[in-house]
Amino acid sequence: MDGTSRKEHRGKVAGADIRVVGDMATAAHYTKGAVKQPDGTTAETAVRETSVFRKEDGQWRMIGHHADGLPFWEKAFDK
Repeated sequence: MDGTSRKEHRGKVAGADIRVVGDMATAAHYTKGAVKQPDGTTAETAVRETSVFRKEDGQWRMIGHHADGLPFWEKAFDK
């Protein structure tokens, strides 16, 4: 892949909702940011994400992750 087709991602996680019950935990949040397109333009992005964790041997391990785009996020990748 040459550098002309690469997309650059920048962003931050906003408003995490963390729930813990025993050795299981979930974290739900929005990831917001911008995607720099190959033509140099920038498009705003937003993704809903949920991660599931289980405590194993004293450490939290991610055992599941789901993300889906919001309408204007999907448009950022259509260019």
